Formats: sequence, structure tokens, C-alpha cells
Amino acid sequence: MSTTHQTEGAPVATTADRFESVPAGPRWGSSKKDAPTEAQFGALQKMFDYFNAELFDGKLGHVMLNLSRHNPRTLGFFAPDRWEGEGSDKRVSEISLNPSNLRYRTPEQICSTMVHEQCHFLLWERKMASRGGYHCRRFSDLMQSVGLITSSTGAPGGARTGQKISHYIEPTGAFARAFERMPKDWFLPFTCGERSDKRPTGKGDASKTRYQCPTCRTRFWGKPGIEAICTPCLVIAKETGAPIETAVYLEAA
Repeated sequence: MSTTHQTEGAPVATTADRFESVPAGPRWGSSKKDAPTEAQFGALQKMFDYFNAELFDGKLGHVMLNLSRHNPRTLGFFAPDRWEGEGSDKRVSEISLNPSNLRYRTPEQICSTMVHEQCHFLLWERKMASRGGYHCRRFSDLMQSVGLITSSTGAPGGARTGQKISHYIEPTGAFARAFERMPKDWFLPFTCGERSDKRPTGKGDASKTRYQCPTCRTRFWGKPGIEAICTPCLVIAKETGAPIETAVYLEAA
């Protein structure tokens, strides 16, 4: 450990003084109102409250909102009774979005994942949820009532129920209409600087992602974000290298 001695009459150099000459990179302000944590999670809470009021008549209880990389292949998840109050037996469920997958999704898609998890939450609160991770007919019907159509492919024609189920937005549904009315300053102000939809590192090009034809189920690799067409079927392939929509971790109960 180094020791700094003060000579008589000489000012004491503080830590801030020592780093004063170090150039600072771009940053998100310095005042309390500019605090990025407060801005990000404040927007997350506003998002939850808004769709709770617009689509669920305010019937959802309190939940712990979070950003978590629990599973890099999920866009979000609902974990029932995940949190417990200090010195209390009160438990709180969690809705989490995967921050690694925010940067290439639109605000509407991000909000749709929040509503997807809110549907899981509502069924859990009403003791109507299926076993962990399974998207049952009851869940599918609830999703459709709020304007999201469950699909194993994330597109029309996919299976409506199953273990790994995504969804697509009904253009004239309740969610789409509510999103149009949502204040734009309630969108998440930050996106993470990394992606989790790339092919695992190792042999091959890590910039590739996997596609699958929704008709013949043939899988192949390609660059992320392209319009990949299955030539024999003449249909656009689904990008399956992207994370699945949701996961429910009932072991937290």
C-alpha cells in the first residue's frame, strides 16, 4: 500500500483531484434527475402500470420488475413468488425483460413481451396457471383477448399452445390500439450494448443466426436480420436463433 505524506502548509490531494486530469467519456448527465437507473426502471414501471390499466382493468397486483439475463434465449420471463420481504413472509413475483435483446427490438415488441408476462402473472394470481413453462389454451385465450396471438413460430400458422411459445401482434387488437395511445416518453430510454441471438462462439462465423422454415421445418444458418426464403416451399423462414418469447420458472414458488 502506498502512503502519501503531507508537508506542512501543503494542501491535501483528494481522490477527485488525482483523477481531474483524466478525460471523461460520454455519459448520461450527472444530476439526480439524470440517473440512468431511475430513468430505466421508472419507464419499466410506467409500462407495467399503463398496460395493467389499459388491458387488465388494473386487476394486476404489485410485482418486482427487473432486467435479467437469466436465460440468454428468452426475451422475458415471469417468476412467481421470486422475492421475499426482509423480516416478512410476504412474497412478490417477478417480471423480467432480457436487456441483451432490447437493442434490436422495437418499443412495440418490447411492450408486447411485458404484456405476455402480465398474462402469465394474471393466471398465476387467479391460481389458473399451468405447469412451469407450458402455455395452455387458457393462456392462449387470454393473450388473444388483449390482442396478442400465441404462436410457436411467432407468426401466423404456428401452434397456439406448447412449452416454447412466442406471439405476434394482432394489428387491430387491444394491445396495438393501447400501444398507439401510450406516451412515447414512457419507452425504455436505454438498450444494452450486446446481443444474445448470435451463434455460440467456436467453429464457424459467430455473426450467423439460425433460421427455420415454418412449413417443412428445415433449419439453416444466415446473417441476422435478413429475409431468408426456403426455396422449395417459397416461404419466409423464421429466425429461430433469436431468443424465445418467454419462460416461466415455477420452481420459484
